[in-house]
Amino acid sequence: MFKLIIVEDENKTRSALLSCLPWESLGITEVGEASNGVQALEWIKRERPHLVITDIRMPEMDGLELVGRIREAYPHTGVIILSAYSDIPYLKSAIKYNAVDYLFKPVDPEELEQAISRALDRVRVSSQMSRVHGVLEEHLPLLREQWLKAIVNGVKIGDAEWEN
Repeated sequence: MFKLIIVEDENKTRSALLSCLPWESLGITEVGEASNGVQALEWIKRERPHLVITDIRMPEMDGLELVGRIREAYPHTGVIILSAYSDIPYLKSAIKYNAVDYLFKPVDPEELEQAISRALDRVRVSSQMSRVHGVLEEHLPLLREQWLKAIVNGVKIGDAEWEN
């Protein structure tokens, strides 16, 4: 149902994250992994995950640059940031990029599971809103035409009809 990628340059941490949660019971059917932002971006372009869990400090492309690129190309993708640092600039960047959460290492599996649940809830809502927006855009010309015809013909439109 959902795809996720874990981006972490430390092999032990990445392995621990991959094995610490019952992914399928969370509704995640595919879990990818990458050791830096460059690898992650390639995987993201190919697989279009719903959620990205990323470290901040990594070689080649750090987590903040990765999140910035994700926001530009895939604005509905959920992001959880992991860090061993509690620096205010990192926290501000997480807020700027609308991260679902900013978790400190070592990561508590319960806290991570809660963050993933919140992220997937956001992804579901965003997906529903996109579908509604698409339907509205598709039908808007017809609605405008009917509304203008009603005005030109002097038809009174009641409150219930306006809501519909």
